[in-house]
Amino acid sequence: MNNYPEEYLRQKLEWTKQRMEALEQIEIKLHHMKELASYARDNELSQAEKQKINDKLHELQNDVNELDEKTRVPWVDNQ
Repeated sequence: MNNYPEEYLRQKLEWTKQRMEALEQIEIKLHHMKELASYARDNELSQAEKQKINDKLHELQNDVNELDEKTRVPWVDNQ
């Protein structure tokens, strides 16, 4: 068993909480993306509607990437 300093473990716990929150937000955004894609697949849309959905999908994708980047594992000892 590793004997890490208490402060290190507190920081890791705080990061874990932040990561879990981010993953919950990512899950919500991915679900919304799936709904938009299904809607686009199942309906005849005008070019403007398609563009609006595409823009929203790109926005959500950027949000997901940003959340992931902000909370990615900062520890080398993550094994």
